[in-house]
Amino acid sequence: MGLAVGLIISLIGVSGSVFVIPILILFYSTPIYSAIGTSLFIDMIGASVVALSFFRKKTVDLTASLLLILSALVGSQLGVLIAVKTNEASLSSSVCIIFIAIGVVILFRAIRKIKNEETAIESQCINFKSERQKRVIISMIGLVIGLMSGIFGAGGGMMIVFVLLIIFQYPPHTAIGTATAIMAIIALSGVIGYSIQGHINLEYGIIVSLGAILGGGFGSIFISHKLDENSLMIAMGLIFISVGITTLFLLTFL
Repeated sequence: MGLAVGLIISLIGVSGSVFVIPILILFYSTPIYSAIGTSLFIDMIGASVVALSFFRKKTVDLTASLLLILSALVGSQLGVLIAVKTNEASLSSSVCIIFIAIGVVILFRAIRKIKNEETAIESQCINFKSERQKRVIISMIGLVIGLMSGIFGAGGGMMIVFVLLIIFQYPPHTAIGTATAIMAIIALSGVIGYSIQGHINLEYGIIVSLGAILGGGFGSIFISHKLDENSLMIAMGLIFISVGITTLFLLTFL
């Protein structure tokens, strides 16, 4: 599982929670709160390793996204408080539904981009009326990313990549490298919140993180710059959808 998490983070800059949370819940009888906290701990370690590799290749730019980071940190702490006060069964079902929704969005965007490459590129240009409007929108997006991270245990990688590509108009590899660095920072904030609440399983977290370090290092060095982006997005979308549906089914009928 750790190897899979590391590879996912390094390839397209998204959270490994799609594997970690369902597996911890279904096969290790881990409470949902602990599964989410542990997932953030693993994301923190895995994303840090991947970000370091991208940083060495000079494809990380945190300066321009500082406002996004600050607002996401605030949202992350709010998300933790919301999660621990939510019914466990409802939270588990919500996590599954979020996974399915993310998978559908990823799949739709990948297919659309393949069908019309020019339209996909043009849609990445957003014109703001003023710099103030841009800052407000970025702050709101960061807050939402942080909330999702704190509530659902996902470091927000896919949304961050989306924002960096569309609003900041970063090249794909710079977007992924920067997203992993931001994800590590947001995950750290969530880890602090869940640690205070006592909802992190350090034993599972450390074991899986060791695999994530190996997978992330291998993926960022040998694979991420060589694979086709569209194929990766389609595969990731299908993984999110299938894991979400399977976990929701097992939680409902077992």
